[in-house]
Amino acid sequence: MVKVVTLFYQAEEPNVLDDYYYNHYLPMVLRIPGLIKVETNQMYTDMKKVLLRDTDLTPMYQIISEMYFKDLSSFEEGFKTEEGEYIANSAIKVAWDLITCVIGDVTIVTPEEFENNPGIIRRLHRS
Repeated sequence: MVKVVTLFYQAEEPNVLDDYYYNHYLPMVLRIPGLIKVETNQMYTDMKKVLLRDTDLTPMYQIISEMYFKDLSSFEEGFKTEEGEYIANSAIKVAWDLITCVIGDVTIVTPEEFENNPGIIRRLHRS
């Protein structure tokens, strides 16, 4: 499985970014062919700042969006469509200075799997 993670930094006008994300970006993302699911994380506190007892707990990111595809070719095909191109162009035009976007392979290990086979992590790291 492939995951596309888009990190939306805190905006000067948070309501404007929220409006863009929830009313324009997300509805179009959900139309991309090949998309399995989207996870949206509305960030509200920076745990590192909590642990350091900082007074400003505003996190670096306002929204973290995670899109899941079966594999890299599903992602590539999805972003060649009208919906995928819209998302790419919209991000460039509207939010380019507010985002970081990365793509990676998803590996899932449950606590039970690790308990039964602690070496699984080393094998996953090499593959």
